[in-house]
Amino acid sequence: MPASDSNVLLRLIRHSVCSHLVRKSKGMKDDAFSLYAGELLDGMQNLRSIQSICSAIRMGKELTKERPKTTSKDVDFDTGEVMVNQISVKKDVWSIAIPTTIAEFKKHFIPLFHCPNLMEDVLNPNNKMVLAGKDTT
Repeated sequence: MPASDSNVLLRLIRHSVCSHLVRKSKGMKDDAFSLYAGELLDGMQNLRSIQSICSAIRMGKELTKERPKTTSKDVDFDTGEVMVNQISVKKDVWSIAIPTTIAEFKKHFIPLFHCPNLMEDVLNPNNKMVLAGKDTT
């Protein structure tokens, strides 16, 4: 999940908790409400799902800072070697890694989709799909 989606999810959870606390406060005395709200908020901070979401947001922010402004790419058509930012991958490596990775994606993702044919098209590196036309903004 991208950091932006994680951030939206975290905001949704926070707003839900705030709405719950506002509704709950109407029927409680101050001391009882303070105790209830404190326990709820302490519990929320220790939830594994909240910690996971916050971790995804922090990781996304770090990746954004570390992402290079420009990426140099090159292909040696004689040997099939692919180079990206001074890292080269020989053809005998990527020619096995790509189909193996696609097979793993298919194994785990295709059962989740109602239209496996579309997923096959998306995962097929030989398929020249146009995902956005010239007229899209």
